[in-house]
Amino acid sequence: MPQVALSTFTNLDIYPGAVVENLGTLLTFNFELDEPARVGGLKIYVDSDTPGILGRLDLSALNDNPDFLSNLTVNQESFENFTGSGFVVTVEAGAKSASLTLPALDIADLNGLDLTTFTLTTREETDRTTQTDPVTGDQGSDLNTVEADGFPIGDYTVDPESASSRVLFADNVADLPPLPVVSFSTTPQVVNEAEGTFLVMDFSFEGEIPDEGVTVNLEGDAARIMEQFDVVQAGIDQETGNIFYRFDEDFVNSDNIVGGILDPFSLEDGDPAENNSDPEAAGDAFLSSFSFTITENTASIRLPVLDDFVQEDDATFT
Repeated sequence: MPQVALSTFTNLDIYPGAVVENLGTLLTFNFELDEPARVGGLKIYVDSDTPGILGRLDLSALNDNPDFLSNLTVNQESFENFTGSGFVVTVEAGAKSASLTLPALDIADLNGLDLTTFTLTTREETDRTTQTDPVTGDQGSDLNTVEADGFPIGDYTVDPESASSRVLFADNVADLPPLPVVSFSTTPQVVNEAEGTFLVMDFSFEGEIPDEGVTVNLEGDAARIMEQFDVVQAGIDQETGNIFYRFDEDFVNSDNIVGGILDPFSLEDGDPAENNSDPEAAGDAFLSSFSFTITENTASIRLPVLDDFVQEDDATFT
């Protein structure tokens, strides 16, 4: 059974994660599977906590822009199975990634700000004896056998780390709240294996930090940068024998992490399912890029350099 991860992004560089109606912002839903979709395709269900939120997106644009769908198929029922809050799409057979792009719908009515959380769901928790089939409209206890008609019977699991994604909807740019400001610096500029230098990453945050913290992403300019430090741990999936990578558990729970939370699996290894690394998929981000959640106004990460006793040329990384 495949595991599915959800992420969203917009093309609004001035305010990442926001959709502004009068700018026609493009909102993209991205789906990643840890194994290819089965023959016949895999139906994916997405819902949200904002009824009617799809009314702020131009669904008709899919008719004229085939590029807005990648490895996905939709039909007339795709956006009619919810109270305007979500949708169902089918990942094409053999695909491990797929995406759906929808532009903002600029209408005369002002809708204000909507901070919406879109969430993947298998609907396994529903009572199938009374649940209405989202495609056919049928009801009854026999629906748990009606896979062909689209009743969700748990054909996939949801990646707990990528189960939901938040999007801010606004009528105009002027309506957007001020963006938080995060400052980042590193010291020292030169780290030396033989001397056991620590590279210190310092973060400072201006403003009030929400309860869930503020997650920042750090991107390396070459693969395997983090292997220069004694922080990377390789693991083997017991079921498949596949190799995967993460931050060392002792490191993330040590006093080298101050004012924030470092998720062991935030280290990019090219596999959203966290059980089979894929260097080719990750590219330069492989074992170099990661995310960090800031929970205090000042935070830091201390990275101990790894002395591998191998003579190497000096290297510069960003």
